[in-house]
Parts: sequence; C-alpha cells; structure tokens
Amino acid sequence: MRISKLVKTIAFQIILGLMILAAPSYAQDEDPIRHLMINQFDRAEARLTVAAIAIESPYAIASWLQDGRGGRALLRIKEGNWSIILCSGESLKNKDSLVLIGIDPHISQKLINHLTILEANLSEQDRLLLDTFEGEIVLEGNAHNNEHIKH
Repeated sequence: MRISKLVKTIAFQIILGLMILAAPSYAQDEDPIRHLMINQFDRAEARLTVAAIAIESPYAIASWLQDGRGGRALLRIKEGNWSIILCSGESLKNKDSLVLIGIDPHISQKLINHLTILEANLSEQDRLLLDTFEGEIVLEGNAHNNEHIKH
C-alpha cells in the first residue's frame, strides 16, 4: 500500500514537472512590457502600477492603475521590441474590438481568456478602475488598422 502511494506521488511530480516545462514562459516578456509602460506613463505625482499582463505573441494586453484610474494597453512585439499600439479600457476585453484592430480571432480570444484569469486575482475595486479609461488613444499602428479605431 505504501509503495503504491509513493509511486503515485512520484508520478504526479513527474507529470507536474513536465507540464511546467511544456507551458509557455511569458515571464521573460513581462519585464520589458512593465518597464516600457512605467517609462512611458509613470510620474512622480502619479505612480503607475502594471496590474496584469496577458501575452499571446506577437500581442499583449497590460492592465494598469494610476492615480485612482485605470485602463489597458495593447502592445505588439516586433524584432524583439515591445511597443504600445493603443490604450483603452473595457474594449480591450472585447474579441470583436481586437479583431477589428486586425488581431487574429484565435489570438484575440486567448488574450482575453488569459487577461480575465489574471485580472480575477485583483481586488474588485482595482478591476472596476480598469474600465474607467474612456475611449481609445492610438499610439502606434498602420493606416489600415487606424481607420477602425476611435480617436
């Protein structure tokens, strides 16, 4: 009986280890995104907190909080560098909005699913603040995509 329990425990640890190795590691991309966001928007009188980062290469959505408000930023990686495409609020959790911008529907859904899981770990107050950003501000993009984004 003890051997059976030991075998099950070892098998579980091996499977868990393999799952961890097989899972995509986004931590390496979170730091550059966090650094970019803070460099661009942090101010001494209004500190920026990057609350959650969902990555589905070549895109990411970063949720942020600053000075009693919040929002989300859509980012894209090109040639190893992350850049902010646009800032918005709730619309960045809408698949149709992401597809309209030009993001593949499958990638859009994966981004939203990942972001929803990450934001669920935030306080209710912080989650509500993420939707306080009104409209959309385009920071980067080609003319084709910008035709579909409110300014």
